[in-house]
Order: sequence, then C-alpha cells, then structure tokens
Amino acid sequence: MNKIYIIATNTIRELIRDRIMYGILVFAVLLIFLSLISAQLSYVERTRITMDLGLAGLELSVVILSIFLGATVVFREIEKRTVFTLFTKPIDRWQFLVGKFLGLVSLVLLLLFLLSLLFLTLLLLLKWQPDFQYFYVMVGFGLEAMVLIAITIVLGVMVRPTLTVPITIGIFLIGKSMSSLVFFMNRPDAVFYKYFANTIRFLFPDFSRFDWKGILFQDSNLAFSELGISILYCITWILIFNSIAVIVFKDKDIG
Repeated sequence: MNKIYIIATNTIRELIRDRIMYGILVFAVLLIFLSLISAQLSYVERTRITMDLGLAGLELSVVILSIFLGATVVFREIEKRTVFTLFTKPIDRWQFLVGKFLGLVSLVLLLLFLLSLLFLTLLLLLKWQPDFQYFYVMVGFGLEAMVLIAITIVLGVMVRPTLTVPITIGIFLIGKSMSSLVFFMNRPDAVFYKYFANTIRFLFPDFSRFDWKGILFQDSNLAFSELGISILYCITWILIFNSIAVIVFKDKDIG
C-alpha cells in the first residue's frame, strides 16, 4: 500500500503542475458565473435557471477534467520514459496503475468539492434554501467521474490520447442515453431493439444511473438503497476496467 500511496501522491503533484487542469478550472468557474449572469436576464425562477445552468456546467467541467487528465496520466509516463525508472524499483505494474488511478480520482474529487462549494455559495447568495439533496447530486458527479477515469486508464494503456478522448466521450454519451434505451426497449413492438438495448447495457456503464439533478426540482428524495446500489454499481465497473487495464499493461511492451 505504501508504494501505491507514493505513486498516487506523485501523480497529484504532476497533475497540479499541468496547465491543462488550470485551463479547465477557469472554464468551470466561468460556466458557474455565467449561470448566475444568465439567470439575471429572467424575472422569474432565477434560482432555478442558475441551478440548471450551473449544475450542467459543473458536471461538464468534471467530465472534461476526468477525460483529458485521465487520457494522459499513463501515456505521459510511457512517452517520457519515466516509467522505466519506476520499474527498476520493486514496484509491480498493477501498483503503478492503481496508484495513478487513485491519485487522479483524489484530485478530481477535491476539485469537484471546491467547485461545488463555490456554486453552493452563489446559490445561498440567491436566497436558495439549503437542501441535502444537493449533496446527493455532487455524489453522483463524483461516481460518474470515477468510472470515466477508470475508462481512460484502460484506454490509456492501449491507445494514444488522441484516440482515448473521443472513445471515452462516445462511451459517456452512450451511457448517458441509457435511460432512453430502457424506455424504448419496454415497447411491445420493439423486440429486436430490446436485444440490442440489453447488449448495450451489458457492454457499457449506465451513466444515467448517477444523474440525480432532477431531485432538486421535484418533490422527491433519493432513496438510501438507490444510493447504495449506485455506489456498488460504480465500484463494479471500476474493478472491471482496472482489471482489464492491469491485464493489458502486464504484457504490454513499453520498451
């Protein structure tokens, strides 16, 4: 565990020096303040408009951070040959990958926490009554980010970042549309579509499972059991993707 911890902390230090991360953070802050400015153009439901735009911008920022940082976190080590220095020490390849994953997850979750605090502060200034459901929405963003990072890690050991980014975006969009697939597959006249949709659900993670933004605008609460099932679902996909990454990276020629 000590080796994984060292790799994770070094990963965080490297990413903190990455200018791409700061560019995305500036973009995220601008989106949050843009939601506030846009809400002022309306005379009704200003808080609702701010929340809609702000949450969408916050989710988009976390997704971009996860994909673009994750696409390079492993490839950069191979490209710069720094990975050879690590492997001259008693460090296994699986420890390297797990350390990279945990380091990136820790950084993205920290940035999500800071951005969510900034957005919450703006909502309180708009006289929004604090709602604990806001916490669940942020948890959903975090679960979404962890699965995305796991996907970028496994793709990062197989292809270059120029392919990792579009493939991950495609998987994310498919996962976000999963609820629509379920809706259409329940139609009695969609027999072929039902088999197709079930195949997609089996092969790709369902990111719509983590989308809880609607509970902030509806008179409903997220069941604790649903939260627990979603966390287990997230962990399952993380284990699947990380296991694939370890298997591929174990036999990968990085010479």
